Amino acid sequence: MSNLQKIILIIGFILVVFAVGFLLYILFFRPFIPTENANSNVNGNAVLPLANGNANLRIITNVNGEFPLAGNINGNENINNAGIEAGQPTPTPTPTVVVTSLTENIAINPTLSPDGKSIYYYDSQNDKFYTVGADGKQTVFTDKVFHEVDQVTWSPNKDKAVLEYPDGSNIVYDFKTKTQVSLPAHWEDFGFSQDGDKIISKNISMNAENNFLIITDSSGTQTKIIQSLGNNGDKVIPAWSPNNQMVAFFVGDSGLDQQEVYFIGQNDENFKSMMVEGWGFQGQWTPQGDRVLYSVYSTATQNKPELWVADASVNTIGRNRQRIEIQTWADKCTFYDNTTVYCAVPKSLQEGAGMLQSEMDTSADSIYKINLSTGTKYQIAVPSQDHTMQNLMVSNDGKEIYFTDKSDGKLYKVPLQ
Repeated sequence: MSNLQKIILIIGFILVVFAVGFLLYILFFRPFIPTENANSNVNGNAVLPLANGNANLRIITNVNGEFPLAGNINGNENINNAGIEAGQPTPTPTPTVVVTSLTENIAINPTLSPDGKSIYYYDSQNDKFYTVGADGKQTVFTDKVFHEVDQVTWSPNKDKAVLEYPDGSNIVYDFKTKTQVSLPAHWEDFGFSQDGDKIISKNISMNAENNFLIITDSSGTQTKIIQSLGNNGDKVIPAWSPNNQMVAFFVGDSGLDQQEVYFIGQNDENFKSMMVEGWGFQGQWTPQGDRVLYSVYSTATQNKPELWVADASVNTIGRNRQRIEIQTWADKCTFYDNTTVYCAVPKSLQEGAGMLQSEMDTSADSIYKINLSTGTKYQIAVPSQDHTMQNLMVSNDGKEIYFTDKSDGKLYKVPLQ
């Protein structure tokens, strides 16, 4: 056999091997590729069938393009900050609302009137108290002039207020009787009992041994020491509960991403404490005083503030804690009733914002409505102009939200649908 014949034979053998191999691949090893059928998702949504054939596991992203946090893909949880729930249709777009200015000057510590139809506030330019309605009509609340008031703390029934001045002096003014009582200059962080007859504050002196949490009547007499503060005055937050059971929070240290919150009563009660998942605790009582809405920040939230709610009656402290998954501060929220709360939520927050609210709460806000019983939350209003909101209030009929702008201090109104 010649060399040419040998080469041809070898080439032929190789071709036969490749042909046999290809036939084996076609018959036994090629993967099955299904053709498109009626189960395909024709609208482009990524719907993956489960092992049991139920196509109900969805690939979900946040409405602003971010991936949901762990634990959000659950039919019982809200999957994003717009209040969309897993398996639910996308709600109609949030309405853009026109915000109306109600004052020309800075409105210091405004408060909702007892009838819920107007706002009381101190005008820092005219040195007087005024009332203004949703229609923008202003009237003088009292003819008395109060020069350079720095802070105003209103009683729940709005007939009295503690006025603080830049030089440290303090007075209690009764708007009904038009009388005033002076309080010591070393008293600070004021709050009223639900009936307005008593005032809680902190007595802060140069000697730590004389620092106390105290209660006095609204005439400044019959002062009672509630708790020795020592050097821990900055950890105590006066907050008289509406049910009259507690008068303050004490926020202690506990761990890397935890704080222990103690509840202080009027008579040296030994209430149970509550652990919170983060730092920077801010708390607001629900109108009935049975729960606390609070915000904390932690490494899990990039040190941005996040809202939680927990039971806080004498026998239920710390139970039923729920993470609301809304990033804002508790003092940017206001209650409509015991379960409905409205919050101003920044459109963006820098990492670490929870550590320094005074400097980092600068983003424009939108308004969210939260149901504390069901956990549902919805963005209900986006202002047509940018505002960093504070001092939120909701009218008794639920038709308006009032707020002051952090940048200019003026009072504004937002209509609600």
